Amino acid sequence: MVVGELFERAAKRYPRKEAIIYKDTRLTYELLNERINRLANALMGLGLKKQDRVALVLDNCYKYVEIVGACAKAGLILAPVSTKLKDELDHILGNAQPRVVIAGEKHAAKIKDEYGYVEKVVLVDRESQEYSKGSREYLDYEKLIDQYPADEPAVAVDESDIILLYYTSGTTSLPKGAALSHRAIVSNAVNGIIENQLRHEDVNLSVHPLFFTAPVNCSIIPMVYLGGSSVILDAFEPELFLRTVQEEKISIVVVVPTMIIRLLQMPNIDDRDVSSLRAIMYGSSAMPESVINQAIAKFGSIFRQGYGLTETTCFATMLSAEQHMVQDDTRKMPRLRSCGREVVNTRVRIIRKDGTDIERDMEDVGEIIIKGDNVMDRYWNMPELTAETIKDGWFYTGDLGCMDEEGYVYIVDREKDMIVSGAINIYPREVEEVLFKHPAIVEASVIGLADPDWGEKVVALVVLKPGAEASEKELIAYTKEHLATYKAPKSVVFVDDLPKGPTGKVLKRVLKDQYAE
Repeated sequence: MVVGELFERAAKRYPRKEAIIYKDTRLTYELLNERINRLANALMGLGLKKQDRVALVLDNCYKYVEIVGACAKAGLILAPVSTKLKDELDHILGNAQPRVVIAGEKHAAKIKDEYGYVEKVVLVDRESQEYSKGSREYLDYEKLIDQYPADEPAVAVDESDIILLYYTSGTTSLPKGAALSHRAIVSNAVNGIIENQLRHEDVNLSVHPLFFTAPVNCSIIPMVYLGGSSVILDAFEPELFLRTVQEEKISIVVVVPTMIIRLLQMPNIDDRDVSSLRAIMYGSSAMPESVINQAIAKFGSIFRQGYGLTETTCFATMLSAEQHMVQDDTRKMPRLRSCGREVVNTRVRIIRKDGTDIERDMEDVGEIIIKGDNVMDRYWNMPELTAETIKDGWFYTGDLGCMDEEGYVYIVDREKDMIVSGAINIYPREVEEVLFKHPAIVEASVIGLADPDWGEKVVALVVLKPGAEASEKELIAYTKEHLATYKAPKSVVFVDDLPKGPTGKVLKRVLKDQYAE
């Protein structure tokens, strides 16, 4: 089965069922599928061929789901792009080479004239009467789809065809495009349905930006598979979250630990009825034991934790709700620090450098590798990196972990120095590259330090050129000019030199230990 068939199937089985709810818009599966078909036919009418790329720069809204479905049915490859990116967009679009970009009007200016491969820009929620820039054609989303029929597109789409291209930054600071096939998306949906015991009656709440893999692939697509409903919010805001849960009778939600912490800090949380919730899934990091115990006391034993990467579509391991009920069992307490066991239809191993499996003794540490239909096909236009990362069907995560005798996985460290702040992956090298461009800086090293609210915070250690001057405020503002705001350092420490090993490499572990307090 391919992704487009999920929407067609749901429309036939549950035509009057509400599929997507966003503010005052409530789309039934029948209407959603009709709009998807019109858009798919419109994109083909613009001359797009199977496996052409379409980039998407759009804030959360119901049309995001329409665009995913339309590209799926037309056999196109959709590259969702963060609306917060700045200079990074040059590399991403240069790598994807989209012929068409679909964008919110306020983001259209980011599509530069030098992106000569972009033939047309489709504007969503267009407010101005006219929009023109250079020789490129700008089209209105609603006017475009009104011109085309709602017939099912006549495109032969195969399970192995790529449908989504998600960009994730790497240690080289260059974003990598993880190419996910229809098979990967559908397999991930099945994994989620089984592991989280999802139902047709469920109402899902999506609070993350939709350009991340989790809200679409771990929440909305599984709901389409089952004919459930999905509510989309613009962003996470505690009061709105609680009100929406109560008013829409939300039963399923995917969050990150930071969100749970903010909810527990709400003074009026007891005034809201959250009894409809039956599954709260969280990821990106393990939740502190004190926090998870408070959360269980408030919401009940309905928590599930997952571990995965963009390259594995979503979750590869899951810590079940039953395992979250052991908070009073001191013997099993450490299990709350695990990210669970491999999910159905997915294999997870932890191996040593020589390729042998580690001992399941909680002491032997190795690299986590993952295999399954949910694993990406390749990195887009990066064959060498793909060969380094996928070997004999196994995806090498670069994350270090250990395992207990029952197969529960524990993350020990991130080999790639990735910083996870509020569930968002931040790579130090990317921030360092910007800092190195500042005229006053001679050396810089970026590390992640523990933060009670965000999990980790970005800290920059900077060495200034002799006689040069720069303030912390200036350097933070400088990075924000070139990178998404969330990647900027929360603090800057000025040092005389940086500790280095024999090869001249900065010893980040020494820095982390030195500045941990």
